[in-house]
Amino acid sequence: MDNQEINFRVAEIIGETVWKENGFLWHENNDGEQVTWNPVEDWLQGGEIIERQRIDVISDYESGWWAYKNGCEAPADTPLKAAMLALIHEADKGR
Repeated sequence: MDNQEINFRVAEIIGETVWKENGFLWHENNDGEQVTWNPVEDWLQGGEIIERQRIDVISDYESGWWAYKNGCEAPADTPLKAAMLALIHEADKGR
């Protein structure tokens, strides 16, 4: 999955309304502004999701970052990407 696919899937899981325009995903923030939706790279967005969804993220200095959510784990090269992938794995487990 590329970052945009991950971001779209995360929005779907948490119920965030997003749309694609000019090659980017957008959403309306709490102030009613239209801003890009990119929790896989934006700590303000991704950090809030990590906290709200209670995702554990740890660093393994040899293999990068790992995230865990309800028995689902995901490795990635960044902590935000690992966390968003763990959220997706948990949601897919319930399908």
